[in-house]
Amino acid sequence: MPEVGPDHAPWLSRFFAAPNGLDWVTLSAGSIPSGIAESVDPWLRLLGDYEQIAPIILPFVRDGKITGWYAAARDQERTGELERLLNAWFGRAWFEHFDRTSPAAADPMAAALGSAFGTPVFRFAGADEAANQRIANDLRALATLLAGRTRRKKIERRPVGAIRSEFDRALLVQDQAQAQVLLDELKQSARLNEENLRFLDVRMRAGLGLWPQIAHDHWLIKTLSELVLPPQIIADLIEALYRTHLDLPEASGSSDELLATFVEQIGSRYPRLFASRRGVRTPRAVKAFLLFERSRPKPSPQIIAELAALLPDSARVAGTIAELISIPSAASEAPSIDAADEAFDDGNFDRAIELYLALPQSKRTITRLIHCASFVRTQEAIDKVVATVEKTGQLVEELSLANRAKYEALQVSPPSIEVEVVPVADALPVERDLGSPAGVEPALASVPDAASGWLDWAAGLREGTASTLPADAAVTWDADAIRSAPERAQQFADRIGNVGGDRSAIVRNAIPSIHAAFLGDEGVMLPSVKPIANTLFMLVAMDDGLSSIDLALLSQLLGQLLEAGVSSADYLSLLDTLSDVEERMGSPAHVGWSLDVAEALALAPAPSVDCQNARQQFFLLVVGKTIGFAHRLRADERHAFRILAQDYGIDREALGAIDAEEQANDQGVLPDLSDKTIGIYTLTEAAGSRAKSQLETMFPGVEVILNADLVATARLASLAKNADFFVFAWRSSSHSAYYCIKEAMDDREPIMPLGKGTASIVRAVIDAVC
Repeated sequence: MPEVGPDHAPWLSRFFAAPNGLDWVTLSAGSIPSGIAESVDPWLRLLGDYEQIAPIILPFVRDGKITGWYAAARDQERTGELERLLNAWFGRAWFEHFDRTSPAAADPMAAALGSAFGTPVFRFAGADEAANQRIANDLRALATLLAGRTRRKKIERRPVGAIRSEFDRALLVQDQAQAQVLLDELKQSARLNEENLRFLDVRMRAGLGLWPQIAHDHWLIKTLSELVLPPQIIADLIEALYRTHLDLPEASGSSDELLATFVEQIGSRYPRLFASRRGVRTPRAVKAFLLFERSRPKPSPQIIAELAALLPDSARVAGTIAELISIPSAASEAPSIDAADEAFDDGNFDRAIELYLALPQSKRTITRLIHCASFVRTQEAIDKVVATVEKTGQLVEELSLANRAKYEALQVSPPSIEVEVVPVADALPVERDLGSPAGVEPALASVPDAASGWLDWAAGLREGTASTLPADAAVTWDADAIRSAPERAQQFADRIGNVGGDRSAIVRNAIPSIHAAFLGDEGVMLPSVKPIANTLFMLVAMDDGLSSIDLALLSQLLGQLLEAGVSSADYLSLLDTLSDVEERMGSPAHVGWSLDVAEALALAPAPSVDCQNARQQFFLLVVGKTIGFAHRLRADERHAFRILAQDYGIDREALGAIDAEEQANDQGVLPDLSDKTIGIYTLTEAAGSRAKSQLETMFPGVEVILNADLVATARLASLAKNADFFVFAWRSSSHSAYYCIKEAMDDREPIMPLGKGTASIVRAVIDAVC
């Protein structure tokens, strides 16, 4: 018998005890028949899986023969994954009995296994001895496969950049569970210091939209504000603070209230956060720096004007911020050496640069300008300082050797956009990247000109002169210049869509940053950027091995494009690509994705008759692929196919085995939910309505209540508090609603579907209640 750690022996001794015909003493002594040992030993070895990802499946023995099995995942998040694995590996047709129990079940074996990991336990058995023998053989093969995976994980350490790219994609599709797995893998890489781990923690919370969670973590922000922060983290922290504290005052229309709230909640608490904007151009960050300057005793009109120029026209022309852009002459003053020195001593280096540049230069002022530019490290700041110092002539010769070396470093042309994907700890005066050996500092990397950064990078890829996209491009490069000009957006899309070889992988790794810069998470997609979204869709679909994250991203991009409206040619191109993906990926594991995509197409308008015919052909392709594994479908999935057949105007006979394979045990395992209430929160109201209808059909007597409030409301809080089961379709939700729901549910957790379509919502409910 494999060696078992002391943490596992107590519960194993309870599992292998009466009424189980296999006892722990006999098992430990190695005195059991080889046929039974082959069904136990591989799973005991998997208990040593250091990443704790493999499930545990153990047999129940009676009269010397295996008559059933108990299975459990290592954590709650993988319980649904285990059920899908068992379904895909066997299919319900092999089981005479299959159910799910709680960790505190009366069954002593289920209670023992459940106590080990605190997760639900699945019990299953074949119809007869032959079926059980087949299941035992297949389980041995499964254990071998899982063992091979865990061994590879122990031996192979993936490049940090590859892990980070997957991490960013997981955040893009709001997959918190997978993002956490990838964050843990990054931590285990042993290549990140404590500062980097904090940065990644902020990036994860920001990527998931957990803004209040960041904003209310006072000591996290206080501690980080004392560090030299990467631009992306500056953007994340200020975005969280602005959304949480300033969005409402700004909307109120009172500039006095907005400025007072800023000073109270942000400016006075985290002044070091405003040491330098470091080129960040996100609207809320720019507005926060404008408010910081406006809150100075004598604000600089020059700095206010430069920040205002970065804002959208609508913010500059009207609204609360527009009132703050205009400064009464009595409130400002001409730059003075005292004001510049004060800004420098306070660590407000952006402000210090502008004030020193407006003064007559001396050895002291240019020394301080060089120090500021070395800290800020944007091309704009470097160009301003170098141009000013060049005019001073003899003063440069009087600088100390250390300051002359700093100045010469500023004059060196920046390398051709070669910055590691992973944001790392910044240390003055050089930013270290994870691709450099410990103790080796790369050449100073500067942010290219913001207005041309995206197009220059894309052109460089085609010409072979550019490489990895800078980690902070999404927040420091000017995407508005492209979004506002359809011809530039088309040019950018053409450039990134027509690269080959290794450079195409560079573009695919950059997809999260490109999406964040041009598509974002607010409002409907601008018509001008549809070519970019189309190109991203094609790039993701072209990957040979599509992961669940990739499929979720395809679904997300499809939804954005359909909502924005596409031409007939683009619609047909999307369907061709989806058909290729379905041909490759159609399987029991991804049937939920196929159903959600088919539903999204059915609910959105098709721009022409050809498009209507093409989407019907796509649905028939999904049907054809699914008929091959119809015996593995659940009742809710078959029901979804019937509804979609009506949507597509297809006779139910075309569903074949999907409609005919009605398994008796499907309805038998569904609990009685009469007099229960299910609350569903989703902003995709069509999917919510269809899920309500399907759930009320499958669970007679249940009441399903829908909610689509954009903000926290008493009605939403009441539903979350009082519903027996509450579904939060997080892929189609608002962040303020999430916090309202979490607070109302107290210690309970909402049901979180993997997708936002009907099939995903219904599947999540069934997984939760069964």
